[in-house]
Amino acid sequence: MDDAQGAATAVRVADQGQPAGEPRRCAFRRCREPLPVLAGRGNRPRYCQDGRSWGTKGLSCKDAEAAFVAVESLREEGDTAGAVTAVDDLGARLTAAAGPLAAVLDGVAVLQARLDDEVREALADRDAALARAAEDHGARLAAEERASRAEA
Repeated sequence: MDDAQGAATAVRVADQGQPAGEPRRCAFRRCREPLPVLAGRGNRPRYCQDGRSWGTKGLSCKDAEAAFVAVESLREEGDTAGAVTAVDDLGARLTAAAGPLAAVLDGVAVLQARLDDEVREALADRDAALARAAEDHGARLAAEERASRAEA
């Protein structure tokens, strides 16, 4: 019986792929947090048991890993070539669009420069008009004061 227990322990360590002395880690590929050390007999958990959740659906580590495995099982053997072709196609489309986009961005830069010039001129005209109005107001007040002195 001791040999059977030793073999089972060796299989467990080999199955987990964990070197002796290192803490066991969660089997979910995005988590990999250390699992608590458990004493006694029985199966050791492979995933976090602390209520950790992932994604908008709040999946546990075990359920999230199962989702990854399910998605991977839907891919066919030759599917990676299709994915590479799709990425290459996207890159070609983006490269083709880069020239026209650069022309549009150049046009936007020219319009921005013109707009900045127009705004600067309009602000200068406004400041000059405000200065003239202040001078005119001061002259009117001075004239009214002279008129009131002349009447007196």
